[in-house]
Amino acid sequence: MARWLASLFGAWLLAGLVACQGGSNAHGSADSHTYRSNGPVQLPIQGFNYTDRTISSFHVDGTWGGNLFVSRRGAGGGKSACCVDWYDLLHRELPKPYTIRWISDMCRYQVEEGGGVFDRYRSLWQEEIVLLTDLPAEQPEAFQVHFFPDGRVEVAMAKAWEKPRLDLPYDPTTGRRPGVPDWPQCTDEQMKTYSE
Repeated sequence: MARWLASLFGAWLLAGLVACQGGSNAHGSADSHTYRSNGPVQLPIQGFNYTDRTISSFHVDGTWGGNLFVSRRGAGGGKSACCVDWYDLLHRELPKPYTIRWISDMCRYQVEEGGGVFDRYRSLWQEEIVLLTDLPAEQPEAFQVHFFPDGRVEVAMAKAWEKPRLDLPYDPTTGRRPGVPDWPQCTDEQMKTYSE
């Protein structure tokens, strides 16, 4: 009986290993990805800002990703923040939705404090569900969020410290794109609807 149980367990284990090796990806083709992990891997969040001005804050599924200066050659605009949980292909189906929330607009107003006049800012938050649709061939090392000039947002799994997808001009004296002014003065409507 013990020998029969051992043989049955061995056959079950072998079938499981063959099934894992012969799996398919989200597109139904043979699985060419080489990475596997037993549990979640925490990937740092990296942002790339191709817009005209700083994005003061963004989040991925509620996790803060930091602030993003405008990207320039070789620099996305911010530092890595921790983290997005990632599971291996055996537990992940594509497309996978991620909720991205970011400050998409700001306006400026002035306050008098201590005998001086100072600029303060109000923010408009935007939220969008963005789909991860593809995976790298090797174990990902970073979760990237790309903010494009037309308002589009994309997410990707990638190797760490990749270059920005767009090489756009940058004015180091203002921290914005050349010729782009500071945020405009708040309108009455913005003062009512934007948050501090």
